[in-house]
Amino acid sequence: MGILSVHGIDVSMGVHAILHGVTLEVAEQAVVSVIGSNGVGKTTLMRAISGIYRCADGTITFRGAPIAN
Repeated sequence: MGILSVHGIDVSMGVHAILHGVTLEVAEQAVVSVIGSNGVGKTTLMRAISGIYRCADGTITFRGAPIAN
């Protein structure tokens, strides 16, 4: 298990699904980059992890403690 675990998160903006079923695992001391085209959800993912956006489904844990919503 990593220091940060994101499992199956869904984030929507109104009727538009932005993220659906996103899962990732970040190991301690790892360097991770999220890349992709404009409008694919990179910023939404970071805002969901940081708590700015609410996840409709899924879990986010940091050091084993839930931090979503």
